[in-house]
Amino acid sequence: VSCAGPASLRLENGAMSGILPGWRCAEGYVGTVEVRCGIDSSCQPFMTLTGCARTQQCAPPSRSGSESCMYNVSDCPSVAIGGLEPGGICTVECVEPYTGGPFAAVCMPNNTVSFAEAWMSPDAVCDLECADPDPVPAGYVKLSSSEPGVSRNSMNDVEWACAPGYGGTIEARCLVDEENCSNPSMTLSGCEQLQPCADLVSNQTCGIDISACTGLSAGDSCVVRCAAFFAGASVTAVCPLGNIDALQQPVLPAPINCSLACPDPVPFPEAYAKNADGSWRCADNAVHVPQSGCLLDTDTCTAAWNLTGCLLLQPCVAPPWDHCLVEGCADVQPGENCTASCRPPYVGISGEALCPANNTDPQQPLLW
Repeated sequence: VSCAGPASLRLENGAMSGILPGWRCAEGYVGTVEVRCGIDSSCQPFMTLTGCARTQQCAPPSRSGSESCMYNVSDCPSVAIGGLEPGGICTVECVEPYTGGPFAAVCMPNNTVSFAEAWMSPDAVCDLECADPDPVPAGYVKLSSSEPGVSRNSMNDVEWACAPGYGGTIEARCLVDEENCSNPSMTLSGCEQLQPCADLVSNQTCGIDISACTGLSAGDSCVVRCAAFFAGASVTAVCPLGNIDALQQPVLPAPINCSLACPDPVPFPEAYAKNADGSWRCADNAVHVPQSGCLLDTDTCTAAWNLTGCLLLQPCVAPPWDHCLVEGCADVQPGENCTASCRPPYVGISGEALCPANNTDPQQPLLW
């Protein structure tokens, strides 16, 4: 599709601006030209141009509260007479008792918002001097001053601080009476008396020992440890320096990780033995497969091993005969053979018996 457009907008040098070369925003407009060619319902080619917006005039800088007393913007054209033209600059002056300036207010050349407020640098702030409060309120202290008894807003951040025993973010400002823009006075706020931290609380019933973290003053620390029957690295908690919140708990830099750790049982179970890696096996005098688990009693916060599966080897039951007549085959261990014979002066035929290997039944009779 080949499109044609208004010759008055085509650039002779063919510069690119938008999708197709040769187009720019007209004088008094800003943006990026977007060009679209198409076919209408009558099969005729058409062109649409979008992306350009008309630049708009700016309103003078506005301020509220005590700042409304600070600036004289009479050099900036008001909205009533059309405002400040795009790219225009006007002068803003400080009004007594404020000092400083003058400052520039700028209507940006690419402004497209009708009567947007003219831009001023954040540093364009008028200074104000006022007498220090007498007496100085509790919780505040003046560190230094170029003029004793007088403060200036430009110096308040370095001249005033929270007194010892107090903390917070201090705000010291000279303010005027907003009704008549006079009578500057100092306002101090933000400092509160330091508070000890609340006792550390944990939602874990068992596992960690927080008993050391009670009654901490601001800046103090305590050690949170793993409780008995648990293992893990200790963590130091700190009551924040300058704490003014009575509900603030000591702060842990990272969670404490404590894992259940059962002590060896006392007395040591006869059928079990412990490997070097801490796992369990059946003792040499026991058989089968051990099952082990470290179990926590949440009522008492104690833990103990639960060991099952191993059975002690047992000797076979001796035959119920008259030992005055027969001897042998008493206390026969698993896997052993024995011979029973007549005790002299009795005579008779001897017999061989076996106690089964790995026998764990204390009532197992010998096998003849």
